[in-house]
Amino acid sequence: MERTIFLSITDAEREEMVAAAILGREREILGYEINIENYEAIVANPSTSPEFSKRLTDLLKTENAEREKSLGIYAALKTHIPAARIVAAIAAAKAKAALP
Repeated sequence: MERTIFLSITDAEREEMVAAAILGREREILGYEINIENYEAIVANPSTSPEFSKRLTDLLKTENAEREKSLGIYAALKTHIPAARIVAAIAAAKAKAALP
């Protein structure tokens, strides 16, 4: 894909947006992983009803597929910021978003 040349968005602003997108993807992936761990624990519990276990097993497939998609996008996003600047860009995005 040929990159669009914007009149109003600088390379620095683009880098800020990519860093913010990386932060969002990390939280999204963590959310999928938490759900997957919880669903697996509930399905493994012998007291879980077969119907509920089946429902969670179906949800596990969806969560795993979405997690894989997000991991791919996350990996691609990280290629948009040079390695020498990515730590600083992430730190600046976290500060701007007021994240711990």
